[in-house]
Amino acid sequence: NHMERDQRHRMLSSLSALPDGLGEGVATISVPLALQTKTNYPWTDDLTRDMFFEYVLNYANANEARTNWRPFFTHALNQTMNLLLQQQRQQQNRTVEMKKVVKLVNLRLWTLLGKSCSKVGVNGCVEVDYDESFKIPIWFKSGQTPLVYDPMSVVAFGYASCTGISIVLVNALRAVGVPARLVGTPAWNGSPENGNHNWIEVYLENQWHFMEGSPAAGDSDNLDKNPCDHWFCNRKSFGPGTHTRVYASRLDQSVSDFYPMAWDPDNHDVPGEDRTDDYRSVCGQC
Repeated sequence: NHMERDQRHRMLSSLSALPDGLGEGVATISVPLALQTKTNYPWTDDLTRDMFFEYVLNYANANEARTNWRPFFTHALNQTMNLLLQQQRQQQNRTVEMKKVVKLVNLRLWTLLGKSCSKVGVNGCVEVDYDESFKIPIWFKSGQTPLVYDPMSVVAFGYASCTGISIVLVNALRAVGVPARLVGTPAWNGSPENGNHNWIEVYLENQWHFMEGSPAAGDSDNLDKNPCDHWFCNRKSFGPGTHTRVYASRLDQSVSDFYPMAWDPDNHDVPGEDRTDDYRSVCGQC
């Protein structure tokens, strides 16, 4: 309709001045596909414009390479989403719970984006024969950031550590109209030698809920999971006297915090939101 066309024109115009050709490439391809989710998926109906703009339309998370991932992810998940909608129509139920969408994406995504392989070694697929092959799901491999963490590199290599797995899941959810963002800690208890971790948050029922991509979690994580059942959600990390800080990445340049990146500690250019108090209130009770 006229309103949707006007909205699309305004968004494309606002992105036309982006650097490095993004306004003529990734952004202009990504925006129409993102807007299409408003037509295709009923669970987007209640999203505010600001929520949709920052957490669905947004094509970036941190400082990963800007690649044209949305058409690829949209196509990969299209059949899965169509089957879900068809099942709901057959049940004469127009309501599709976003929780169900998130669970289904995290269950199916990793095989859908996996590599066709006929021989597997310790580092994954070592031989491809499309006449006799099977799908190797994307798998978790520690220590890969910043070597492999942008979405298309993860697909190409077939593995990633927590940051790459999380970015892929955020992007996949955005591709089907679910608001999601990257979140994590640059240092457990404030000490880099303790390591770092990234996971994701999904906006549901007017608040943010956290979960992990299945390869990083070791199972098919979903929003019904008890927060205390996540390995990192405990008093050791978030109880009284602890120093773990948690941040979510943002698009809004007006926010006062930045998103600290353990793989690029001097880079303060990615906007962030301090989520520490929320995790202390939940995980500090585990």
